[in-house]
Amino acid sequence: QHVEKLLKFQNKSMHFANSSNESLVSLHGEQIPVRCVSPSSLLDEHGLRPEAVGLVLADAAGLDAELVRLMLPLPGFQPELIIFKWSLLRNYQALMSCLADLAQKGYSVYKQQDRIIAILSGPPQQLDS
Repeated sequence: QHVEKLLKFQNKSMHFANSSNESLVSLHGEQIPVRCVSPSSLLDEHGLRPEAVGLVLADAAGLDAELVRLMLPLPGFQPELIIFKWSLLRNYQALMSCLADLAQKGYSVYKQQDRIIAILSGPPQQLDS
């Protein structure tokens, strides 16, 4: 419960900061356009299969939980370690859903400072083809 209260406070603080008169660009530097692709498209572009991923380290400017949630349903996707930031989250409910999804898939989930660390509790599940 303490972590949940802390996350709620952090989320409210971010919304307050985002609603100020200064734009996020002026607060954080220059605006750089980036190409956005789905996790499955990114894997396809590099000739990788989801089961080949052993580690996910996400830092997606507050959209980390949403990014992890896009990866979890990929057939065969079950890395041994997933690490992502929660401190800049934009959507508290997405984080709670992500944590529930990780637990359901057999991950032990921990909070360390501004990061969530999910460790696969047992050997990866073998999926029937």
